[in-house]
Amino acid sequence: MTSACAVQTGRSGVVPSAPSRKEAKAYESAEISRRNRGDWIDPREAARSFEQVAREWSDSNPGKRASSRARDEITLRCHLLPRFGPISVGRIGSVEVQAWVNEASTLRAPRTVRRDYGVLRAVLRYAESTDVIGRSPCRGIKLPRPDKLDRPILSVRDLRTLVEELGPYGLMATLGAVLGLRWGEVAGLRACRIDFDDKTVTIAEQVVRGTRASPFTTSVGQTPPFSSTPAWT
Repeated sequence: MTSACAVQTGRSGVVPSAPSRKEAKAYESAEISRRNRGDWIDPREAARSFEQVAREWSDSNPGKRASSRARDEITLRCHLLPRFGPISVGRIGSVEVQAWVNEASTLRAPRTVRRDYGVLRAVLRYAESTDVIGRSPCRGIKLPRPDKLDRPILSVRDLRTLVEELGPYGLMATLGAVLGLRWGEVAGLRACRIDFDDKTVTIAEQVVRGTRASPFTTSVGQTPPFSSTPAWT
């Protein structure tokens, strides 16, 4: 007579029933030992979908900046959930991760793939740290080599041309270029933050995808004094 016993594995959660009572007993003893050591993983947790775990990960850090949260949400919705969403997180192994990286590398720029992979790795590390899976499969993954960025520096003539082409939005380009502000900081600037006597601008907030948020720096800062007229006038 044989007895059935569901056995946990690192990836799929269960394997076929043990063929004999002896093997079932051996499995039971091994599982008890693992529980006593504190390294046992409930196979029911590993059976949860990647999307479910990803949502928990996204909500686990209330201090994450709005811009980072929005960027992560785009990565999940557009690149990760279509591939891994309904799959049990315990069934995602390094082979599946590497296959996704290889495919993504044919469709998107290397830096974009590396950024998207960073979100996937963070979700799976969260699953590991919360004992959903025994070990993250994001180990030894080969990533595309990022291209060298070409960052041209605008000349005064280039900036003047850009400002003229932008029309009513030209002042935003001027503020960003002359004062070294990010786009979100320019968009979030209020008139009350400009001190025309001291000729300084206080950066206290930014706009991220239509929502006002704190600036990237940890404290409110001021720009160096600015000229009352652009340098090219």
